[in-house]
Amino acid sequence: RDARRAQDVAAEIGDRVRGIGVDLAAPESIRAALEPIGAVHRLVIAAIERDVNRIADYDRLRALRLVTLKLVGYSEVVHVLGNRLSPGASILLFGGLAKERPYDGSTTVSTVNGGVSLGAGAAVAGGLSTVNGAITLAQGAHVSGDVGNVNGAIRLTGAAVGGGLRTVSGDIDIGAGSVVKGGLIVDRESGWSLFHFWSSVPRVVIGPGATVDGTLDFRRTVKLYVSDRAHVGAIKGATPIRFSGATPPAR
Repeated sequence: RDARRAQDVAAEIGDRVRGIGVDLAAPESIRAALEPIGAVHRLVIAAIERDVNRIADYDRLRALRLVTLKLVGYSEVVHVLGNRLSPGASILLFGGLAKERPYDGSTTVSTVNGGVSLGAGAAVAGGLSTVNGAITLAQGAHVSGDVGNVNGAIRLTGAAVGGGLRTVSGDIDIGAGSVVKGGLIVDRESGWSLFHFWSSVPRVVIGPGATVDGTLDFRRTVKLYVSDRAHVGAIKGATPIRFSGATPPAR
C-alpha cells in the first residue's frame, strides 16, 4: 500500500512494470489510487495482513481494519476496475487458508473466512448465514429460519430448514431425506460482483427423498439436478435434469 515501496519493487522487476500504492483498508481511497490503470486483463488481489489479535487483549480497531480490507477492499477494487476489464478477463482472489489452519491470534481473519457446520441433531432457533464460507448441516440438524451465504457450498444431509436457502455463487446439495420449507434462491450477481468473473456455474442437487417446498427461484445460470424421488415446488429460471439412483452424474 506504500507508493514509494511499490515503485521501488517495480523498478527491480523491469522498465515495463509500474508500481502504485493502494490501501485496501481505506476503500474510500481506492478509486483515486487506481485512476492511472487502463484496460485490465488479469487481476490478482493477494493483499492480507497477518493479524495477531487474541481475545484476551482484543483490539477492535485492528479487527475492523482487517475486516474492511477483506470484505470491502477486495470488492471495491473489482467494482472500480469493472468497466476496464477486457473480454475474457480473469480475477484471482487470495484468502481462506486461515479458516482451515487457524493460528494463535487469528481470531478475526479466521472468522472472516470461516464456514459454519452443525453437527448431528444440532438446532438453531432463527437463521444461519455467512459471507465467504460453506454451511453444512448434518443428519437431524434443524434451523428454524433461513440459511444463506454469498460464496461457499450449502450442504444438507438429512437435515431440516424451516425457512429457505439462498446463495449467489455457491453449490447447493440437499441430500437424501432433507426438508427445506421456504424454497430456494440462487441470486444474480449484482453489477461488477466480486464473484462475477471467476465463479463457476453453481451446481444444485436435490437428492432422493428430499423435499423443497415453495418456489425454487434461479436468477442466474445453474446446473439443476433433481432426483426422480424428490418433491419440489415450482421451478423458475432453470430446467431440471432428472436422475435416478443416489447421486447425479459427475461434473
